[in-house]
Amino acid sequence: MKYLLLIAGICGLIFAEPLSRNPVNNERYARQILENSRRNFPCGWPEYGIGPIDPLFLPYFQITQRTNGVNVVVDMTNVNFLGLRHFIIERFIFNADQTISYTFFVDYARMDGDHITRGSMVGIPVVNGQGRFFSEMFNSRYHGTVRHSTQPGTNFIFMVNQVTTVEIQHMTMQMTGFGALNATVNQQVNDQIPYMITSIEFQQQMNDMLDGIILPIFNAIASGQTVNTITNHLAFMASNPRQNC
Repeated sequence: MKYLLLIAGICGLIFAEPLSRNPVNNERYARQILENSRRNFPCGWPEYGIGPIDPLFLPYFQITQRTNGVNVVVDMTNVNFLGLRHFIIERFIFNADQTISYTFFVDYARMDGDHITRGSMVGIPVVNGQGRFFSEMFNSRYHGTVRHSTQPGTNFIFMVNQVTTVEIQHMTMQMTGFGALNATVNQQVNDQIPYMITSIEFQQQMNDMLDGIILPIFNAIASGQTVNTITNHLAFMASNPRQNC
């Protein structure tokens, strides 16, 4: 999802400049680019340092779960995330305050990889496990806002910040590596997932991860670029989506 939000951010930044001229056409044009971009998800855009998006490979990220007696830290590595190419654009709005707001919906996504889990649970004072994990997410929404600006004295653009809220209707997780405690650990983890994914800590973890990835990549792409140069390139992308990776 991080690169999908990056593409949305790029569209928002380049079209926010001529917003006053024809915002309806701008939004339609940005949506066209996003729709065409899904054809590139298997290979990404290597010329911009953007790797494959679906499947998306994440070398590492961490989830902390502290709800109702479950206190665990899960380090996930070698993660494969599948399903993002099936996104639906539910909202894509240019605002007058130099921001763009958007919502993407993904009906089903899954991920698998390796994990190291440590902590404690109800009735299990010490939890330590290492093995594989498999997770499914149903009806996910990603609500985002991107703010942009221009460098003083130039027309070069850069992304100031982004804020993302993740809304997941249902999520499951299965992990191995706990020996005789496998069933108990998985039961407690899944019982607490609804509380975890709505917690402030989880939302902050997701936002920090995206913030640390999207801003540096976008600003590296946009370095020394004006609104016009990026607009011209994305106009070509919109009219000529890649047929094959």
